[in-house]
This record gives sequence, structure tokens and C-alpha cells, in this order.
Amino acid sequence: MDSAEKKDDELVALESPEMKGEFSPNIQPSKKMIILLAILGIALITIVVLVTIFLLNKNNDKEKKEEKVPDVPDIPDIPDIPNISFNATYITETDNQNIELIKYFSINDILETKINGEKVEPCKNYTFPKSGNHEVSYLLNTTNYKELNKMFYGLTKLLSISFSTNFDTKNVVNMAQMFSGCSSLTSIDLSSFDTNNVEKMSGMFSGCESLKTLDLSKFNTENVKDMSSMFSSCSSLESIKLNSFNTEQVTTMTDMFSGCLSLKSIDLSKFNTEKVENMNRMFFGDVSLTELNLLNFKTGNVKDMSKMFDGCSSLTSLDISKFNTNNVVNLNDMFYKCSSLVSIDLSSFDTSNVKNMDNMFAYCSKLTSIDLSKFKTENVESIHFMFFSAGSLGTINLNSFNTKNVIDMNSLFNGCSSLTSIDLSNFNTENVKSMLGMFYGCEKLQYLDISSFKSSNNENIAMFKNLPENGQIKVSEDFIDKIKDQIPANWTIN
Repeated sequence: MDSAEKKDDELVALESPEMKGEFSPNIQPSKKMIILLAILGIALITIVVLVTIFLLNKNNDKEKKEEKVPDVPDIPDIPDIPNISFNATYITETDNQNIELIKYFSINDILETKINGEKVEPCKNYTFPKSGNHEVSYLLNTTNYKELNKMFYGLTKLLSISFSTNFDTKNVVNMAQMFSGCSSLTSIDLSSFDTNNVEKMSGMFSGCESLKTLDLSKFNTENVKDMSSMFSSCSSLESIKLNSFNTEQVTTMTDMFSGCLSLKSIDLSKFNTEKVENMNRMFFGDVSLTELNLLNFKTGNVKDMSKMFDGCSSLTSLDISKFNTNNVVNLNDMFYKCSSLVSIDLSSFDTSNVKNMDNMFAYCSKLTSIDLSKFKTENVESIHFMFFSAGSLGTINLNSFNTKNVIDMNSLFNGCSSLTSIDLSNFNTENVKSMLGMFYGCEKLQYLDISSFKSSNNENIAMFKNLPENGQIKVSEDFIDKIKDQIPANWTIN
């Protein structure tokens, strides 16, 4: 080929589609190339998305930092504030029964509630789908609580309760009626309680009718001032541990153990009662109590001992020979219905400030004698039913009695069926308004001296009934007309 033809062939080759970078319609890209291009595209898109998200999050974080942080979180998962917790068992008798679980506690301070192990919305009441026993636990914030009074008041469906070691009560000053009225409660663990600052425990366990044992041996009560009704109406209580009790600040013990029907003995040997002013009904209705040691009791500040042992029908003896009663105003019903009491020493009693002795020895059916020779009664206003139905009382000496201010002698010796002689020659009855039934049922009475009796009441006075056929009575001429139709015909009137 000559040079001219060769040159023309080169020009033709340069102008071909392949040499110009163009694809011939008959040439197609390979599959590998297509997949590679797709992967590169996806990677590019992913990078763009990630970069966008990053930039958006960075912007949001900046905005959040500029927002005001709330003062208190709603419910922290792990609270870093003082809290208390307890586990309890409740009972329901019917399906879909709604009951109270906790009382007198702000819903805002309930951090967590669990029902049968399942977390539920914080609540004070709950409707249980099925009847039966239910396990309930609470986590509570007590940062601002100094009072836990009535915390479980009247929760009649509460069966048992135990408090964990983080039940923080170190700032609490008031536990009054905390478990009052929990009538179904049979078990309670208070070993974690810090009571160092508590001042009020009145009614703390009152009405816990099903509780049989109570261990308060770890209680520190050095600051407690009020223990009134603390265990009242704990009718099933058989044993109670109070050996740690420091009662030197307590001023009232009224009704403290009243209605403890099953309690046979109480160890009060460490009780300091120097500041106590009220012992009214302290052991009222304790029908099973057979032993009571009160030799350490200092009662110099006590003003009210009314009904103190009222209804202690199983007590056979009671040593209160060291009682100081110089400030006592009320002694009414003090030994009412102490029907097993055989003897009692009241030689230390100073009754110069007493105003009321109503029913003091009423129904003391086994008491054979009482020495009241040191009693001072110049301020006493009422002695009605004082010895009512003291059926075994054989003798009685009331020569020290000054009755100038007495206005009521109603049924004074009514039912004293063993008394044979009564000398009331020193009695002043000028202010007495009632003598009704004064000697009713004195079936063995042989001698009665009421020679000093006077009455401004012109009506007949119904003083006598069921007297024996024979006897002797000394009475003034002014008074005989008011009673002569009540005296048996064979009695000698002097």
C-alpha cells in the first residue's frame, strides 16, 4: 500500500465511533458495572442521610441545653432522696373490690406502687380483680414528713406489714394512731423504726383487735409525752415487749392498755411515771390480767386515777402501797368490778384533794375488808355507789370521813349483803340531795348509827329495803319521820 492510501485509512479510523468515544448501538455495559454503580449510589445516599441526622441531633442538643431543667423529676427510677418502703398483705372478700392501701399520705410522695409484684400507677386505693390475699409494696418520699399519724388508720383489710431498713423515721415526731383501727392486722415488724424524736404515740395501735404479739423492744421513747390509748382495744394481744421504754417525759397514760382482754401480765418495771398526770382507765377492762407490779410507779403528779383498774376481774391482789395520791382529784370507779380482789392496801393514799369517789369499790365482790381510816374527804362531792354490791365486805370503818360537801350518797352501801354493823355517826348530810337506795340489800345488818343525819328534803327518803327482821338503829327525831315506814317492826329505834 502506498503512502497516500495508508494515510486515508488512518483518517477513516480516527473518525470511527469507537475512536470518538462513542458506543456503537450494538455495544451494551456489563452487569458487574451496573451493580457497582448501584452500590456506589446507595453508599452516597447513606452518607448524606447520616450527615443530615448528625447535624439535626447536634442542633437539638444545643436547643435542649438552652431549655430550663425542671426542679423535680416526676418519678425517678432510682430516687436519691430519703425514702421509706414497706411490704404489706391485704385481703379482699369479693372480686373487683376497691380498698384503701394507705391513708393520710400525699399521692405526690408515692414514688412506686407494686401489686402482687407488678408495678402500677402510684395509688392510695386499688381495685383487685379477684378476691383473696394480695401482696403490696410501696416506695415513699418522706423528705418533708415529720408526722406519720393515721398513716394506716382504719385499714381493716390490712393483714400484715413489714418495713425495710430504709423506712426513714428519724425526723418523725408524731406517730399517733398510726395503725389505729387495723382490726385484721395479725403481724407487724417494727424493728427498723427510729423513734428517737417521736413525741406522740397516742392510739398508735388502738383497735388492732387481731394482733396477738407486739415487739417494741427496739423503740426509743425518751421524748414521748403522750401514750394515751396506745394499745387500747387490742383485745387479742397476749404478749408485749416494752423493756426498752423510757417514759420519763410521758404526761398522760390514760387508756394506755384499756380493753386488752387477753393480756395476763405486763412488765412495767422500767416505767418512769414521775411526770404522768393522767392514769384514767389505764388498765380498764383487762379481764385476763392476773399479775401487775406497780411498785416502781411514782404518782406524785397524777390528778386522775378514775377507772384505772376498772373491770380487772382476774386480779386477786394489787400492791399500790407506794402510790402518792396527794394531787389526785378523781378516784371514781378506780376498782370497779375488780371481782377477784381479796385485799388491798390503801394506807398511803392522801385523798385531801379528791372530789369524786363514785363506784370506787363497786362490785368488788370478794373484798372482805378495806382500811379507809386515813382517807380525807373534806373536798369530796359524790360517793354514790361507792361500795355497791361489795357482797363480802364484813366490816368497814369510815370514822375519818368528812362529808360536809357531799351531795350524792345514792346506793352507797346497796348490795353490801355481809355488813353487820355500820357507824356513820360522823356523817354530815346537810348538803346531800340523794340518799336513794343507800342501804338496799343489806340483808345481815344488825346495827346502824345515822344519828347525825339531817335532810332539808321534806319528802320520804327511800333508803332501806330487804333489811333483816331484827336490828338496832340510832337516828335523830328530825330524821326518823322520813324513814320510819321503811324500818322493820322488830327493830329498836334509839
